[in-house]
Amino acid sequence: MSSKPICIENDRLLIRGLATSCLQALLDYIQNHTEVELVTAHVLPGNIASSRCILNKWFEYLLTKSEDWGHEEPDTAEVYTLDC
Repeated sequence: MSSKPICIENDRLLIRGLATSCLQALLDYIQNHTEVELVTAHVLPGNIASSRCILNKWFEYLLTKSEDWGHEEPDTAEVYTLDC
Protein backbone atom coordinates (compact mmCIF):
# COMPACT_ATOMS: atom_id res chain seq x y z
CA MET A 1 0.00 0.00 0.00
CA SER A 2 1.39 3.38 -0.96
CA SER A 3 1.64 6.07 1.67
CA LYS A 4 -0.41 9.24 1.28
CA PRO A 5 0.92 12.69 2.16
CA ILE A 6 -0.19 13.86 5.58
CA CYS A 7 -0.26 17.53 6.49
CA ILE A 8 -1.82 19.96 8.94
CA GLU A 9 -3.76 22.97 7.65
CA ASN A 10 -5.60 25.40 9.92
CA ASP A 11 -5.12 23.02 12.89
CA ARG A 12 -6.77 20.15 10.93
CA LEU A 13 -5.04 16.89 10.12
CA LEU A 14 -5.44 16.17 6.41
CA ILE A 15 -4.63 12.86 4.77
CA ARG A 16 -4.46 13.30 1.02
CA GLY A 17 -6.14 10.55 -0.97
CA LEU A 18 -8.03 8.92 1.90
CA ALA A 19 -11.49 9.39 0.34
CA THR A 20 -10.22 8.19 -3.04
CA SER A 21 -8.73 5.06 -1.46
CA CYS A 22 -11.95 4.33 0.44
CA LEU A 23 -14.07 4.86 -2.67
CA GLN A 24 -11.83 2.54 -4.69
CA ALA A 25 -12.12 -0.18 -2.02
CA LEU A 26 -15.92 0.20 -1.98
CA LEU A 27 -16.15 0.01 -5.78
CA ASP A 28 -13.84 -3.04 -5.87
CA TYR A 29 -16.09 -4.79 -3.34
CA ILE A 30 -19.29 -3.86 -5.19
CA GLN A 31 -17.93 -5.07 -8.52
CA ASN A 32 -16.47 -8.32 -7.15
CA HIS A 33 -19.01 -9.37 -4.51
CA THR A 34 -22.43 -7.98 -5.43
CA GLU A 35 -24.85 -7.80 -8.31
CA VAL A 36 -25.15 -4.01 -8.11
CA GLU A 37 -25.39 -2.54 -11.59
CA LEU A 38 -25.52 1.21 -10.88
CA VAL A 39 -23.96 3.34 -8.14
CA THR A 40 -25.10 6.91 -7.51
CA ALA A 41 -23.32 9.62 -5.55
CA HIS A 42 -25.00 12.77 -4.26
CA VAL A 43 -22.65 15.68 -3.56
CA LEU A 44 -23.43 19.12 -2.20
CA PRO A 45 -22.47 21.78 -4.77
CA GLY A 46 -19.25 23.45 -3.83
CA ASN A 47 -17.78 20.27 -2.35
CA ILE A 48 -15.03 20.27 -4.93
CA ALA A 49 -12.93 17.60 -3.24
CA SER A 50 -15.78 15.07 -3.24
CA SER A 51 -16.75 15.90 -6.82
CA ARG A 52 -13.13 15.48 -7.94
CA CYS A 53 -12.86 12.18 -6.04
CA ILE A 54 -15.85 10.57 -7.72
CA LEU A 55 -15.04 11.99 -11.15
CA ASN A 56 -11.58 10.43 -10.85
CA LYS A 57 -13.33 7.08 -10.41
CA TRP A 58 -15.24 7.38 -13.69
CA PHE A 59 -18.57 8.62 -12.31
CA GLU A 60 -20.51 10.82 -14.71
CA TYR A 61 -22.50 13.92 -13.79
CA LEU A 62 -26.23 13.26 -14.20
CA LEU A 63 -28.14 16.25 -12.79
CA THR A 64 -28.54 18.76 -9.97
CA LYS A 65 -31.67 18.42 -7.83
CA SER A 66 -33.22 19.64 -4.60
CA GLU A 67 -32.82 17.26 -1.65
CA ASP A 68 -33.67 17.31 2.05
CA TRP A 69 -30.43 16.74 3.96
CA GLY A 70 -32.00 17.68 7.29
CA HIS A 71 -31.09 21.36 7.16
CA GLU A 72 -33.60 24.16 7.67
CA GLU A 73 -33.84 24.72 3.93
CA PRO A 74 -33.61 22.07 1.21
CA ASP A 75 -30.19 21.79 -0.39
CA THR A 76 -29.31 21.14 -3.97
CA ALA A 77 -27.16 18.12 -4.72
CA GLU A 78 -25.19 17.15 -7.77
CA VAL A 79 -25.95 13.54 -8.72
CA TYR A 80 -23.33 11.35 -10.36
CA THR A 81 -23.67 7.78 -11.62
CA LEU A 82 -21.36 4.85 -12.34
CA ASP A 83 -22.33 1.71 -14.26
CA CYS A 84 -20.72 -1.31 -12.62
